Amino acid sequence: DGDRCPCRPAWTGSHHNGSTYRWRRMRELWLADNPWCQWPECNRPADEVDHIVPIAEAPHRRYDVTNIQSLCREHHRQKTNEDIKRARGIIT
Repeated sequence: DGDRCPCRPAWTGSHHNGSTYRWRRMRELWLADNPWCQWPECNRPADEVDHIVPIAEAPHRRYDVTNIQSLCREHHRQKTNEDIKRARGIIT
């Protein structure tokens, strides 16, 4: 059904089963229309499409185009690390 496996941490395994093709297609279309990193003051080409609000926090927004953004690898890594820390209660 596309939901996260309950045995895995909230920040992993967000795209599996039948949702993989749908996400890949959505990602492909999004990057074609939004090819630049959307991080403030960044002017690098985007490599990744990221959920603004992580799927673990808003599973109903998995395919919501208002909840995705294009990011370069560096900013995607930075945001993902912040999401993980927040999920673990390290930062608020």
